[in-house]
Amino acid sequence: MPMMLAQFVFTALTIVALIPVAMVCIEIIASFMPAKTPLAAQELVRSTLIIPAHNEGKSLLPTLNKIAEQNPGNWSVLVVADNCTDETANLARTCLAQHATNSETQWSRVVERHNPDERGKAYALAFGLDEIADDPCDIVVFIDADCLARDGAIAQIIATAHHHQRPAQALYLMDAPENARASERVSAFAWLLINKVRMAGLARLFDVTRLTGSGMAFPRQILRDHFSGSGEIVEDLGLTLKLVEAGHPPLLVPSAIVTSTLAPSDSAASTVQRARWERGSLAMAKRAGFGLFKRSLLNGHLRGMALALDLAIPPLTLLIGGLAALMTVTTIIGLVGIAGPFFLSLWASFIFGIALVAAWWRNGRAVLPLSSLSGIGSFIAQKGRIYGKEGRDSTRSWTRTDRE
Repeated sequence: MPMMLAQFVFTALTIVALIPVAMVCIEIIASFMPAKTPLAAQELVRSTLIIPAHNEGKSLLPTLNKIAEQNPGNWSVLVVADNCTDETANLARTCLAQHATNSETQWSRVVERHNPDERGKAYALAFGLDEIADDPCDIVVFIDADCLARDGAIAQIIATAHHHQRPAQALYLMDAPENARASERVSAFAWLLINKVRMAGLARLFDVTRLTGSGMAFPRQILRDHFSGSGEIVEDLGLTLKLVEAGHPPLLVPSAIVTSTLAPSDSAASTVQRARWERGSLAMAKRAGFGLFKRSLLNGHLRGMALALDLAIPPLTLLIGGLAALMTVTTIIGLVGIAGPFFLSLWASFIFGIALVAAWWRNGRAVLPLSSLSGIGSFIAQKGRIYGKEGRDSTRSWTRTDRE
């Protein structure tokens, strides 16, 4: 009887520990399902694009020029120069003036915000929303100052948000920097695995996605009801949870692509960038994940439960490390006659490995060619900075990522 009880207890604990691994596998497998046909652009939808910019003088101009190329004539642009100490505001004004060729873009403008005690993108966005309170628009788009929207991307997320009256998230990808190291290509693939592969699976199974920070379109009233500027490090994830619980789950538009560039892996900026994403997501999962799952279970909300399970998935390196640790523990337990947990872990590791290879084969070979797999070791080693003092200090307040 004691051995049977031990077998049951350890098997149950192993199943719980494997939930994040199972969720990753489910999302990857579901990503192979056909995507929905994207909606055609709706030119009559009046929209305002808010671009928060903190010392983005060089990177902002390509962003504005790309938006101007796609503007059908009824988008206005608001640049929020937030606590800037460079020429961001003046450069943005000059650029917008060059593109102001129709009546609708007369609303395009630059505003400056100075409040060193409240620093962060969410504060800048809240300031921008107050600024457009009297503007005639139906959809509000958030896009970062260093992001390039591919042709048709903004029109697609505007059309999706307007048609479904739900937030719409573009596929937000990170390119490896020019002459990228192998470890930087590994990092770009890890980002792609989350935003493209896993979010596609989540969307196709449960019709929900995370907001991922840039390329987001919202019906205006939804923002008025649910957005509140704060110093939250992962403000996009916090907003996702609010919207899902309020009955406005975001939609993924995978054909609408927005890109930016990763900071070089050996720079302090890279540590800041990755620490903000990874440590912020872990803290959000710890603080809100279980509560979301519990409330969604009680209310029968499948999307909320799915998002909570997705939130429980740690960053890829930690997930693989945790799986290796679980294999070690269950192997030791198996040596004393409790074999069930070992076989569960073994099969989970096998399926997880197959799923990762399948995701790489279909989506990641261009981002992470075989010749760059040697960078995995360096990529893992860099995690020491993220989860050490340097990364911990960087997440105590918002810090702009310098990609130059």
